[in-house]
Amino acid sequence: MKRLKSKESRELETRRILYCNHKRPHDNPQERDAQAVGPPIPRDGPLLGQLFESLMTLCVRVYAQAAEARAMHLRTKGGEREIDLIVERADRRVVAVEVKFARTVDDRDVRHLSWLAATMGDNLLDAVVVTTGSEAYRRPDGIAVVPAALLGP
Repeated sequence: MKRLKSKESRELETRRILYCNHKRPHDNPQERDAQAVGPPIPRDGPLLGQLFESLMTLCVRVYAQAAEARAMHLRTKGGEREIDLIVERADRRVVAVEVKFARTVDDRDVRHLSWLAATMGDNLLDAVVVTTGSEAYRRPDGIAVVPAALLGP
């Protein structure tokens, strides 16, 4: 016959179990490595940038749909120009969006947006670069730089 435990010992055991289960795998690097499942995920290279762009594309498409606009991708026939997202309103005026997995933006990052602004004139309502940075601002050339955390309808 099994001996019953006192109420105090049951509470202590429950606390011990909860504490052990509460430990996060990243508390101990050796435990973390032992618990890793699947191939390692590269922290550099194009994968994270592609995932970031996919997430931002999904967000912009959802916001565009809520605003009764449509979102699409633009690439010229020869492939020399590309804009990640074009959001078009019913009146055919557009907002162009480039997604960059970077904290800062330079002239090279906005060259296609500048080309589109020169091509479309007043039909381009705004040009925006979505980044991983922490501050929103407008560049001297008029292109907006917006952190992904500030995106919203």
